[in-house]
Amino acid sequence: KIPLNYVDVDSRTFMITAAFTGNHEVVEYLIENGVDPNHVMKTGLSALMYAAGEGHEKVVQALLKANATTTQTLHGGALGGYTALHFACLTGRLKMVELLLKAGADPKAQSHGGLTPWNIAKSLATDGKHAGIKRSDRMRCKRNLKELKALLKKYEDTESTTVDGKNDL
Repeated sequence: KIPLNYVDVDSRTFMITAAFTGNHEVVEYLIENGVDPNHVMKTGLSALMYAAGEGHEKVVQALLKANATTTQTLHGGALGGYTALHFACLTGRLKMVELLLKAGADPKAQSHGGLTPWNIAKSLATDGKHAGIKRSDRMRCKRNLKELKALLKKYEDTESTTVDGKNDL
């Protein structure tokens, strides 16, 4: 019998796999049976990051209800410091962004390179380049950029985010 909190050699768990694939019933079952929604892979990648980036609303809701943290960041590499909000913004998923912000995600959280969720979304929408992003995600991000900007601004507690010294958000 395999325990529900089993971790494989790549540090994946049933929770992370279910979140990535959008299987909210399995996520809810695992939570109900005591599996930690905040377990992360050795890279820092969490179930909430996967679900938010992939747009799995029911999974994100279940994880947030189980107190999944919105502050977990990737440990390193090109995406080091990214949070679930960074991934939701990068893929232009407005509903995920709203759920995360309502749960307390920081719209001004910075990656290791100093990029906020807004910075990466704007860059992708205008420059069209980001490692590992599918064309459909890039197009969604571009299409939803104005709404994304307004949503992030609504949850900021200071004047704005600046990019290159300009008032950009």
